[in-house]
Amino acid sequence: MGAAYQWSSNITERCHITHIKTPYRLSNCHDFHTQCCCFLDRQEKQRFFQLFTTLKTAGTPLINKMVYEAMQMQMHYPESMWVANVLPNEQHMGSIASRKSIFDNSHSRISSNNSIAFLVTVKPHFPSISVDNMAFLSINDLRPALGDFFSGWSYTSHNGHHLSLPNCPLPFSDFHAWNKFRIQQHSVQDPLSLSPPQTIQAVPPSTNMPWGQANTVLISHKSSDVISADHADELILLPITIPPSPLLLYVDFFNFSNAHFAVVDGVHVAAPAPKIEMFVVQRHIWNNGQALGDIIHLDDVHQVVQLIPKFSAQAPPEMTCDNSLEVGHEFYVNGFADKEIFHAILSYQ
Repeated sequence: MGAAYQWSSNITERCHITHIKTPYRLSNCHDFHTQCCCFLDRQEKQRFFQLFTTLKTAGTPLINKMVYEAMQMQMHYPESMWVANVLPNEQHMGSIASRKSIFDNSHSRISSNNSIAFLVTVKPHFPSISVDNMAFLSINDLRPALGDFFSGWSYTSHNGHHLSLPNCPLPFSDFHAWNKFRIQQHSVQDPLSLSPPQTIQAVPPSTNMPWGQANTVLISHKSSDVISADHADELILLPITIPPSPLLLYVDFFNFSNAHFAVVDGVHVAAPAPKIEMFVVQRHIWNNGQALGDIIHLDDVHQVVQLIPKFSAQAPPEMTCDNSLEVGHEFYVNGFADKEIFHAILSYQ
């Protein structure tokens, strides 16, 4: 797979050749900064002109290319916008189907600020589970976690253990469960545009997958203040109640490391690790060493993120791609996965 971008000089070395060395050799070596900029500007215009003439000679409709690229909302394409502006009247051939929006689905649930849409299937993956018969989900602390949630106790008040008993009473007798959901949000770069929908896995442990299969997300959790943290989704729950309950999420917690912080207006806030410029998170565990699980509203999910294990001098020999989140203790939040995640992390900073 090669080295990670932040540890590889291949890209920067190549750019140093094409953007500095080559223009410098074509200059007269006097006032070469200005000459290099002029060279790069003219070179870019030549590429645009060559692209335009090539496509027009071949009779290729440029507007289709613009529409396709505009639908990839995680990145912006200046060339596409340029094509749309210089040829506003070109006929659209209609060869590209429009992307369906989760916001337009009648079964979707919209976040309180109308910026994120969530969608689960109409038919639950685990319908009508009794609270007395949920051991097959292999989530040992699911019932006390639900008890704490409906008692109004957040994870900030647990102090390393659940406050509800393993057989605590619950305000419902049955619930539906899902092992995945879809999420779509407005682009951080352009609030008028929609990012592509994403599917978030939340499969609980089983015989075939003893570690489960879950994605990590950035959430905004309200206690006294807004707290941002990372979680691994485990299960989506819908208690069968009257009136209907909102969708809930059972999660494992990762907290931002206290080793890197900044003081803003007298308040300590998490800061990226120096040099690597990525936040560090640590798995939050109970006093008994087990992963801390808790219940949150699905509406609290803010952004899908990637976690990269932080290795010491030697990686754990038992670590695999399936159990890396379980075996590892510290992780980097990959803020460079794409532009949407980068801007989401930047807005937190």
